[in-house]
Amino acid sequence: SFRIMVNNSEKLNLFNIFLFVLLLSQMIISHKLNSYRFPVYIEALPIDSILPLMPVFAIVYFSVCPLFLFTLLLGLWKVDNLKFAEFLFALVMLLSISNLINSLFPTLNVIRPESFDAGFLSPLVRYLYFIIPPYSTFPSMACVLATTCGFFCFRNKMRFSYLIYIWSALICISTIFTKMNYVLDLLGSVPLAISSYLFAEIAYSKFFPQNS
Repeated sequence: SFRIMVNNSEKLNLFNIFLFVLLLSQMIISHKLNSYRFPVYIEALPIDSILPLMPVFAIVYFSVCPLFLFTLLLGLWKVDNLKFAEFLFALVMLLSISNLINSLFPTLNVIRPESFDAGFLSPLVRYLYFIIPPYSTFPSMACVLATTCGFFCFRNKMRFSYLIYIWSALICISTIFTKMNYVLDLLGSVPLAISSYLFAEIAYSKFFPQNS
């Protein structure tokens, strides 16, 4: 039964695999939504134009995928299946909310510089702008993933988790200094990610109290 699948001691049980498939589906939807749709909203503040482009943060921005994969592997290795399921469920819920927001309120990035000289990092910044279209800025996908990974380590008291906190924080900051997101995107994405994770914990404690 459903409850048996969830209570299974194996972390890669059917329910967690189902959550992972849902997560991949939401990621695909998020990629599809990152395109021009009318009308578009621009949430730029004056500070967004003032903050400089700092090309070195492009390296940090690209590290969101390694952080996400590392956290998944860490969860499989270190936590029980309930905590791992909470992590997956929080991500599924978070991306579902993000996709809903992007569907209803499509946004446009107008702060990416058309021309810049980033020295030897110029090709990396141009590649970043090329592979990620300037739409669907809120919530910031990099911010919500990094924040969820950091909060997962915090809630499960991982050893040396402070390194993940620093890594996650740098990724969030990188979205601003690569001009990939607005300041409001960052300020909204972090609490959204934390709230989603806390809701996932509450939901699991209600439905599966015997595993807490």
